[in-house]
Amino acid sequence: MPENVVSIFMLPFFACICGIGPLIFAGLLLYNARRGDRLMNSIKSAKNLPISSIQTDTGLVRLCGVITHIATPLFPQDPQPQTLLRLRIEAWKESASDDHMEWAPTADKIKAVPFLLSDGRDSIWVSPDGFEKQLMGPGIIPTHAQIEDAVIILQIPPGAMVKRKLRYQLWELHLGQQVTVVGKAQQINGQMIIAKTKDQPLIISPGEISAIASETKRQTNTSWILTLVLGIPGLVILCGSIIGFGIALLKLLAAIPK
Repeated sequence: MPENVVSIFMLPFFACICGIGPLIFAGLLLYNARRGDRLMNSIKSAKNLPISSIQTDTGLVRLCGVITHIATPLFPQDPQPQTLLRLRIEAWKESASDDHMEWAPTADKIKAVPFLLSDGRDSIWVSPDGFEKQLMGPGIIPTHAQIEDAVIILQIPPGAMVKRKLRYQLWELHLGQQVTVVGKAQQINGQMIIAKTKDQPLIISPGEISAIASETKRQTNTSWILTLVLGIPGLVILCGSIIGFGIALLKLLAAIPK
């Protein structure tokens, strides 16, 4: 029997680890890609209807209207009361060798309250809980005053602001703004509202439905491509490591005295 049995299995073991890592990330990306496909199907199947014709059994609907009332404005003193606010903070991250530099998120906070959506004839309440925030479209670069207000409203901890080089993205929905909503009508406490359900998404965006569909498709395609880029090599390495384990086991058995 070989003096060092561990050395026989060392290479296949490390190969196995190297294969499992990419496969884990590929699995997460596959989940995002499949979720993106479901979102695309939901957007395509949503019925474009006036608010007056919506019922709880209508299914997924697509509405375009103006925010005419906010249940509890996030910052009542603001001349344009907000129903939704999101601030993303990223810090410039440098490695010790300076060969890998990138923007890394340090905080991504969001706060939203119900609002009344009007299409000019009728109105319906929208509950933003659990909406798809990644489909809000590109944010804006906020001013210093907007950053200060957002940090207070969103209760962002001071630790997220101590990095030397930061950049910010801000998203907000306010009174009088036109938005697109994709969701399902529900009866809650005797009132019909648009809200997220277990089997249907909720999309709220200031963009047109075509822009929402385009962004969903872009994110989904990116997830599918990265799934293949990581998954195929990871699977090949993992299969190679399994073969390596088999060869190592045969060598070990062959070395056993008869």
